[in-house]
Amino acid sequence: MSPKTGMFIGVGASLGLIAIIVIVVAVVLMKRESIGSPTDETRPEVLKKIELKVDVGRVVKPAPEGNGAEAEYEAAVKEAVDFGDDLSPAVKRMMDLGKEPKVKSILEHLEKGADKGLSGDLNFDAVDPLTPGGEWKLRDMLYAIGTVGTKSSLLTRGDKDKEGSEKAMRATLIWGDRLFHNGVYVAYKSAGLGCVSEGLAACEREYSKDFFADPAKEGAAKEMYAAYLKDTAGWNPKEKLVRRLGPLSKPGDLWNLAEHDEDRAWRIEGVMWLGVAKWTEVSEGPERRAIQKFLQKKATSPDAVMAKRAKIAADFTRMDVRTMRPE
Repeated sequence: MSPKTGMFIGVGASLGLIAIIVIVVAVVLMKRESIGSPTDETRPEVLKKIELKVDVGRVVKPAPEGNGAEAEYEAAVKEAVDFGDDLSPAVKRMMDLGKEPKVKSILEHLEKGADKGLSGDLNFDAVDPLTPGGEWKLRDMLYAIGTVGTKSSLLTRGDKDKEGSEKAMRATLIWGDRLFHNGVYVAYKSAGLGCVSEGLAACEREYSKDFFADPAKEGAAKEMYAAYLKDTAGWNPKEKLVRRLGPLSKPGDLWNLAEHDEDRAWRIEGVMWLGVAKWTEVSEGPERRAIQKFLQKKATSPDAVMAKRAKIAADFTRMDVRTMRPE
């Protein structure tokens, strides 16, 4: 072998070695700056959109098309916010509406809203769900608003006031249905499911032989509740992913929600909680940087709600998250 040939072989080997080193370094860096892999808990079937096919119009007069309900629901939410943590106890002690005029006002807004159309998103300005503790408090408050209707229905039913009882029960069912189908955030949808469940139970009781016997509607309510259980069987496993932030949660699963869930609300949810997870669920800077880059990218989304949530999540500091942690 000539010296010249040997030189070419040496240079080629050196270049090959350099190329291998570059590839290895790149792979190592990519692995290090990564949110992490999703687990089986966000496998493809989990990320399918959960549909609620219950037709509340089978047991109550359906809501009209158009607009107008938004303002009534916004007013109900603002009044519920004024109660703070006292709304649920106020509803429970509501022996009659005259003793709780503020609760009666919420009911009136619900009933008026059920008589008006709704188009587009439900996104209440009075409350913001983007905190670990606040999100679920918001869910409980929206659910409590619905229980105003079912509680009122129970009271008026006992007084043999069929019209009043049906009106209040209808308000809860339509409120719950709209929260689920039109709510921007998972907290809205979760509250909506609770209201639909409670409303269907109220319907079944309403039309039993003990009160205003209507076998057709009683049977429809039972059938719809069975369908409700089937439709929503996958809800709790998915909600668990964001209810348990701590050592058991995986940022890779939150990323999978944000990137691949078929439901916009759940994609927004994944983004919201990644903003928390970057300070609570990762131990290395590269993982945190990967989350931050993802959030910053989402902050440029053409979806205005997604972009707003992502920007807020990206701006979270460690101290912000510490003060937000649920009790």
